[in-house]
Amino acid sequence: MVSWDVQDADQKSMSNLETQGVVGALAAGNLGMYAKVRRTGESQWNPVYQTQEFFALCAFVNQKFASNSKQLSMNGNIAISNDLQRLIAMSARIKGSPDFYNRVGFCAPIYDAQFPGSASIGGKIFRLWDDFWIGSVLTPAQATTAEGSSFLLFVYAINTDSKRQEHELHSYDYPIPDDQKSNLTFAVGGGGIATHRVRIPVARDSGEGVHTLTFRNASTSDKLAKGALVGALTLGSVIYKGGHRGFSMQLRVVAPQAVPKPVAPVT
Repeated sequence: MVSWDVQDADQKSMSNLETQGVVGALAAGNLGMYAKVRRTGESQWNPVYQTQEFFALCAFVNQKFASNSKQLSMNGNIAISNDLQRLIAMSARIKGSPDFYNRVGFCAPIYDAQFPGSASIGGKIFRLWDDFWIGSVLTPAQATTAEGSSFLLFVYAINTDSKRQEHELHSYDYPIPDDQKSNLTFAVGGGGIATHRVRIPVARDSGEGVHTLTFRNASTSDKLAKGALVGALTLGSVIYKGGHRGFSMQLRVVAPQAVPKPVAPVT
């Protein structure tokens, strides 16, 4: 049986891990893209993202684009699943597509046992802090006005710095319950990805239609006035006076009878 030695971004080492143990550490966000691995007994360390057994579970942010400090958002791919082997297969297929590393801004492989199935979708990430990117996946695509209806938002953070970072998102424009706001605080190791679930009940007074939910990297206590919007940089991405950044998303609320029957997840 193959075993591995692992060295994370902080140079902390672990020895004699089985392949599935390394896979589990990557899926849980305990290892990041800057980790190094070697087969136990060998001398040569290799980047985990270049190792066949593990590359699919490493987050990827294209430094060709990210090195430009004015690049505040990027388009890319998200693979998300409640089945780890399915996730590995989807992510490997995405990264194996022609010219992937030259044309795609990012790839975020996300394992979450509460996600309803599997999905391989296009998405966008936003640089809200230096070397710290935020993205999200919303399910269902629309909720109803029926009592108890809610959205489940999967918010993920990718830290492209080699050092651990901690940051807090602040939500505006659509109510998020107080007991969910702690899920908007992220502590992510160097090169790591972390995903948090945020349950958003449909507000009683929201009514049918499209509603906006905004996230910012500063709170109103930081003297960020709601009217201090400077301009929209790209679709969904906004910048405020003082260099504060944020992004917005749409929540669609419909009448119960307007919800279509469930369909098979996109794969």
